[in-house]
Amino acid sequence: MRVIMETRIVSIEIKEFPAVIFTDSHTDIQNIQSLQKMYPGNQMICLGDITSMFSRGANDANIRSIQFFMDNRIPCLMGNHESIIGFENSPDYRNIPVPQKEFLRKLPRGCKLVLPDNTNYFGYHNRPDDLWCFTEKHTLSRSEFLNTYPIGPETRGVFIGHQHTNFVRDYGDALLIAVGSLSDDGFYALLDEGGVEFRQL
Repeated sequence: MRVIMETRIVSIEIKEFPAVIFTDSHTDIQNIQSLQKMYPGNQMICLGDITSMFSRGANDANIRSIQFFMDNRIPCLMGNHESIIGFENSPDYRNIPVPQKEFLRKLPRGCKLVLPDNTNYFGYHNRPDDLWCFTEKHTLSRSEFLNTYPIGPETRGVFIGHQHTNFVRDYGDALLIAVGSLSDDGFYALLDEGGVEFRQL
């Protein structure tokens, strides 16, 4: 089941560098805690998929992960897994507490990261209008890229998750930056004044 949801973008002011960008943690709290120890006090942004549709039955891992994000107040986007777990009433996910379900349902679809010099990056789990598409984003033409993502004159790039691989594609107007999966490979990205750097745990 795919639920049609309103596209909502939140604005996040980046006040200190580096900011830590990660995605697709899929209930892997340990790797997030490792990032917190490495970058204490730094801003962290997650591009979605904090849960796993394959963690069924007791859902202990999903419940722990959702509560971790709620308690730590880590800005997070809605991933394709949240779009199912947060909205579906199947027995697989029925035991997830109502406050956690509401948390998932209210997750934004995108974010705008505003830097001190007023330039910005956008962040999405995937496409603004499609959380599920696995189209290889590094094969998008320039016109497809510009038609897919809301690039403005002050936009440096767009962060995406979902692909479980990392790459950078320069379209001239802006970069497309796939961050990779924190759960699979320990990939994340650091954002500072000079740009973006991939790192691995």
